[in-house]
Amino acid sequence: MLSGQALACADRAYRPFFLSPTPVGSTVLKTYEVSAANGGIRYMCLKLFDPATNGSRYFCGKGMLADGVTGYAVKSGTNSPRPFFVSSLTWGGNTWSRHFEFLEGGLGSIPERFAPDTSTGYAQDYAWNLNPRDTHADGTSKQASYIGAIALKTATSRNGVYVSPYRNATITGGKSFYKTELNQCEAGYRTYPDLATDGQLEEGILPRLWVDAWYANPYNGCSWAADWGLPVAGASTYSTTSLSTPCRTFAIGASGQPTMGINLHDTAQRRCPTWTQCDVGSFCCAGGVAIGENYTCVAKTDGTAWCWGFSSQQGTLGNNATASSLTPVQVVKRVVNTSGTTFEPLTGIVAIFGTPNTNDQVRLRTCARLKDGSLWCWGHEFSAITPYAAPIAGLTGVEKASLGQFHSCAVKTDGTVACWGENGSGELGDGTRITRNTPAAITAISGVVDVGTGSESTCARRNDGTVWCWGYNGGGQLGDGTTTGRLTPVQVTGLSNVVALATGSYHSCAIRRVELEGGGFARTLWCWGKNWSGTLGAPAADRGEVGGIYHSLVPRQVTALGSTVAEVNAGHQMTCARKQDGTLWCFGNNNQGALGTSSALFSSTPSLLSLGNDVGDLLGGSEHYCARRKSNGALLCWGNNQHGQLGRGNASALVRTPADATVLTCQ
Repeated sequence: MLSGQALACADRAYRPFFLSPTPVGSTVLKTYEVSAANGGIRYMCLKLFDPATNGSRYFCGKGMLADGVTGYAVKSGTNSPRPFFVSSLTWGGNTWSRHFEFLEGGLGSIPERFAPDTSTGYAQDYAWNLNPRDTHADGTSKQASYIGAIALKTATSRNGVYVSPYRNATITGGKSFYKTELNQCEAGYRTYPDLATDGQLEEGILPRLWVDAWYANPYNGCSWAADWGLPVAGASTYSTTSLSTPCRTFAIGASGQPTMGINLHDTAQRRCPTWTQCDVGSFCCAGGVAIGENYTCVAKTDGTAWCWGFSSQQGTLGNNATASSLTPVQVVKRVVNTSGTTFEPLTGIVAIFGTPNTNDQVRLRTCARLKDGSLWCWGHEFSAITPYAAPIAGLTGVEKASLGQFHSCAVKTDGTVACWGENGSGELGDGTRITRNTPAAITAISGVVDVGTGSESTCARRNDGTVWCWGYNGGGQLGDGTTTGRLTPVQVTGLSNVVALATGSYHSCAIRRVELEGGGFARTLWCWGKNWSGTLGAPAADRGEVGGIYHSLVPRQVTALGSTVAEVNAGHQMTCARKQDGTLWCFGNNNQGALGTSSALFSSTPSLLSLGNDVGDLLGGSEHYCARRKSNGALLCWGNNQHGQLGRGNASALVRTPADATVLTCQ
């Protein structure tokens, strides 16, 4: 079987491969078919890791593909991938029975074969031992199990998320565990049933899937089940004297249920599969982006981090230096051993977070979540300045993080929140005003899926679609209808069905998803807090002018954006939103050109930026913004470029038109 590296853009987007007429070893994919004059023969090209050259190489050809190739198909019109399984795919003139999954949506990478006993997790270690042409000990075919073990593995085993496949109805069915067989409820895999199948293929390539209810809850931010119309599988909980803890699995073999399932590792991080499409022959270089005051950091798809722009004496760039840089420098970690101290690249990064909500260049820092769930930070981390990445002690199972001006918070995989830093206004949410240099759990809130930190306040989105805030409330940042500060979480008034949250310095915004009577959903944007420079998308707010600033004590809709808002980002005195048609709209302070226009110093009316309808992710800070294109993953930035933070290789005045960050290169 052909195998290659499974590379991910922040664990969510996979390098595609396409049909192409280019020869073996070519690095350019030109077209999908050879002209009729040249025979009209289709070829398939896979971009794989070549150990001979220690780099990437395209392998192309025609003929018979080995059994059991797996990867991703993408549903037309959505961003949700679905694992596919191909048995005996023939290359040649009539290669595909269906085209949109491949030529229009693109395919994912083939996962790399793991050597036995080299990693933790049965699926990654042993599922490759299942030959789809072989049989189990009881004489049944391994074909259905193979589809579950391999194709479903590609949907969940992203950057260190281990899965255990099983096919028995009750615990292990009285069988011992064998590396070449499939069982369930072994130690470490007793909590999270994830995906299941009955081994049947739809359209010749797609495994028929069932999912856990987690993927059908829109307030988790996951539309995967809805996009694909995947049914929810019934779950069962076993508790016997042979198990020290109960075991949750799917009801395998029940009427109308699948015959094969998988459990995530107990410490796994459930993530909703999404897709970032890339150009033919390329991949998404910027897997994740972090914006800070006058600097930019990128997590590349190889798991490394690179930063450029302002550093001064704070070590913001993470390269064990304090000098600013116009070009990317690699983030490193300190390694101490018997031979001395060295600094080596920080690797295994799947997400990155910056300090966007400040305008005074104090306590600038950046953090990265590694595939093992740890959080590593560099820069001014409260108690000390560390110019290289160092782990946050005692913090494990991190899913997301948010860095405010003087405090930080992290969401863990169990739905809890931990915060640390200054706490003069109660922004840590632990019921005190005590500053903490290490993370402290917030016991008053659970079921959290997202968190946002402002200047002296914090907001969190729960998996029931509600938003809760705490800390400073002088401008109505907490959204509870008062200006009273809170030491513990209080629910935002009148806000429900929330699927996205963004927190700026002194304001917050949320996207509501409401089902329409005639079918479909409305996605509207609501903002509250201080209305500096029009950051709420309205010229005045509910309570009038207080201290020279209009503000709103409760959420109010940004009606100018309509009902198709897909994503929101709130920076310092700035708000930007991406609509479902891929267009980008911004409002607020335009002193540094962040609105992408030259007509006003500020605007409470959303302005359309000149990016067409190709915007993917967007990120903002106090003086500059960046966005990624959907088509090729390219990074575009605009705004203040005093320290070269826009990635153009020079320091300059304002840049009001979005353009490529040319300093960012990938192999």
